[in-house]
Amino acid sequence: MEKKLYINKEEQEKCRNVVNAYAEEFDDETLLVLEAGRFGFVKLQYYNDPYGFEDALIFHDSFSLFQDLWEEWLHIQLLNLTKDTKMAEMEYEDMFRHLAKEKQEELMEKRNYFAAKANMESFFPPL
Repeated sequence: MEKKLYINKEEQEKCRNVVNAYAEEFDDETLLVLEAGRFGFVKLQYYNDPYGFEDALIFHDSFSLFQDLWEEWLHIQLLNLTKDTKMAEMEYEDMFRHLAKEKQEELMEKRNYFAAKANMESFFPPL
């Protein structure tokens, strides 16, 4: 028999904090995170009318949800920063490495900002 995973009350509250920390950042993007009760949180992405969302991921823990939303946010920033340049064809990690050190630090400070807003500072010590 397949084991069913459910989210506990503590992780549910932590996930809400994560969603709230990123809420304003994804207003204009085709990404939506919904609470699915005891089943966790669902990230819906890449909306295509009339078919709906192409991707759906389920999260049962706040750390995984935070990491996923952080990567989404960072990738959007990298794409915006490298738009119309040769760097736009690079992998995300290479884009990041080719940015000025100050810009890299600025982006990583934003991760700390999101962590503080989500009450997850203990996972991300200061740089």
